[in-house]
Amino acid sequence: MSLHQIHLACILSLILPVGFKGQAENGTVTHEIPINITQNVLFITLTINDSSATFIIDTGATVSLLDEKQASEYHFVCHKSQGKGKINGLTGVNTLQLASGIRMSHGRFKFKGFKFYSCNLDSLHEFFEKRNIFILGIIGADFLIKYNAIIDYENQRLILHRG
Repeated sequence: MSLHQIHLACILSLILPVGFKGQAENGTVTHEIPINITQNVLFITLTINDSSATFIIDTGATVSLLDEKQASEYHFVCHKSQGKGKINGLTGVNTLQLASGIRMSHGRFKFKGFKFYSCNLDSLHEFFEKRNIFILGIIGADFLIKYNAIIDYENQRLILHRG
């Protein structure tokens, strides 16, 4: 390695702390979640109320969703009276409901204060179950923005930052 390459690597390591886990000097906590990519769809596994759950990462979805039909299995509550409105997506037009009673984590990283909405995701389930992929919901732009997420396609990981 030449002196120029070493110098460049040192500079990049200062401005691109991508592989860092833990707490940075500015107090930001960084966490990495492995991504599985199947047919150009990104999946992550999180823990919801002590149960493992698979989610699709959808950067085009404005909100993160849980499948209302899996509420009892994953021990969360859908508030039908507090519908946020309607959403149009792959699953058609659905009425959104606020979901509560959700403890979400990945390893020791806890996602506190994040709001999920719930709706019927039957069409999505039908599509992925044919491929033996069972999902609980969708991680949308609200989650990705809140945690200042970086999708590292080359290393198949989702990098999250919490300040």
